[in-house]
Amino acid sequence: MAAEQFHFSGVMAVVSGGLFISWRSHELFKTGSTRLNMLGVWTTMIFVMNALVSF
Repeated sequence: MAAEQFHFSGVMAVVSGGLFISWRSHELFKTGSTRLNMLGVWTTMIFVMNALVSF
């Protein structure tokens, strides 16, 4: 939504944000337990999004 406010592409904002997070992930998610928790969160998010799409 911030990209739209400045008349930028929302898709490109998401792609560039994803690339930035993947590039800096070793600094953001330092410990193994954090990475395991992140995996559980993403698995749940994917399940919820799939449920909303099929609803």
